[in-house]
Amino acid sequence: MKQPTHLVLLLLLMLPLCASAEKLLIFRQGSVNFEEVTKAIREEIGEDLDIVDHVLQKESQYQEFHDKIRSEKPDMLLLLDNKALSFAKKFNQEKDEYAKNLKAVAAMALNLRKELKGNKNICAIEYEVPAYTLITSYRFIVKKNIKNVLVFYRGSEHSEIIKNAQAQLKKENITLRAIDAEAYGTSEKQVNFFLQRNMLREIYRKDIDLVWVISDSIMLNNNNFASLWVSASRRNKVPFVSGIQKFSAQEMQFCAYSASPNHQDLGAQVSEMIFSLIDGEEPEALSVEYILSVRKTANMKKMNNNNVEVNKDNMSDVKVIGK
Repeated sequence: MKQPTHLVLLLLLMLPLCASAEKLLIFRQGSVNFEEVTKAIREEIGEDLDIVDHVLQKESQYQEFHDKIRSEKPDMLLLLDNKALSFAKKFNQEKDEYAKNLKAVAAMALNLRKELKGNKNICAIEYEVPAYTLITSYRFIVKKNIKNVLVFYRGSEHSEIIKNAQAQLKKENITLRAIDAEAYGTSEKQVNFFLQRNMLREIYRKDIDLVWVISDSIMLNNNNFASLWVSASRRNKVPFVSGIQKFSAQEMQFCAYSASPNHQDLGAQVSEMIFSLIDGEEPEALSVEYILSVRKTANMKKMNNNNVEVNKDNMSDVKVIGK
């Protein structure tokens, strides 16, 4: 029998090196925040995975999503907005085994605990900063005890978020007074009418120390944002806080404080979840994680207008604007 030639031996040794890496297909929006998270993910796992990045436009339809998956045949998906998430859930319902079993990680989408309830293919990281993180981090920097927090929410969308927030804050001796803005109905017009009738009265209650603003396009819309929300925050001394950084911007003069997602660190957190799937963990077991890292911003002009004194010793990780 002839001995293998040196060329054959070399080819045999090279086989593991030539094996193709697992493919990750990213579906996302094209804005700066999504680009920042995608860049961070590439830095974390780009050498280990074959990454394909696809930007969905506002007008993108399911067929575009479907065709991209069928042509790329990825091993898993990364879904970076609610549109991509809804398309992935639809794709998992197609009849072939590949579609039924294609796994994914979701992030930068809203209300993920509700969206993924009962889902076995997709694990996720919440994009909303938890009320516990937002409110206790605010309390840490101010020289005033926070006992009662007011929030308006929509029961059809945020019931689980509110329930978790109330339980977590109760452990800190903070009461979350949650007002369902859908008392008159679920349409944007009915929600707006309820807020117009009730917001100022609830904010002016003597025991309210803080107003938590939930990110919600039905409650905060073009018809009421400036005239109702921003106006209410400027007409009284109760500070407003939010998980959206731009709400605390100097030019907006809306929220006194924000704790918003740190997109660089979110990319690292997403990468860890992707590696967990590669290592064989099931999406259902990984479930939905809370976002771990936030960027804190204090608008000092709003703080001063709200008669809030800060503890400067606790401000080392807070971006201060509007001095």
